[in-house]
Amino acid sequence: MNAPLSALDRTLYIEGMNSGYGLKPAAEFLAQQARNRKIILIIPAKPGNSPDGVLIYLRNNPDISIVHAPWWPQNPILVPVGPFPYYAHKYARKAVGIRTFPADRDIYFIYPYTNYPEALFLGNNPGFKKIWSFPKPDPQFSVTIYKKSGSISPQ
Repeated sequence: MNAPLSALDRTLYIEGMNSGYGLKPAAEFLAQQARNRKIILIIPAKPGNSPDGVLIYLRNNPDISIVHAPWWPQNPILVPVGPFPYYAHKYARKAVGIRTFPADRDIYFIYPYTNYPEALFLGNNPGFKKIWSFPKPDPQFSVTIYKKSGSISPQ
């Protein structure tokens, strides 16, 4: 039996920017990237899909190190140079330690739909390239993944 969806439900759950549509393929893509080489996935602090949804699929994958980035976009540089505060989860108010990004690891970022333009993100974060995109039914939205190859200079 099929039931019709209201326009609001269709936007929220299937077609819109924060819908879950495309999250499982994004998680599968990232898991595939991590099969041959451990990767880092940066998750912004702003709640909502797409980053939160993909995080649910990948949080127990031992080949993916998840880094929560409460500093972004207030600090437009996504990958800090040198030590940075490490948070156990994005809702944590206090860091649980200090970490650095390994120079040889590929870093992935699921771009959240915010009022922060992608062109500005790329300008402030040279080295990141769009490598994967899954269009949602509303053609103005997609799940988009950026990658920076292991090229960060060790400190």
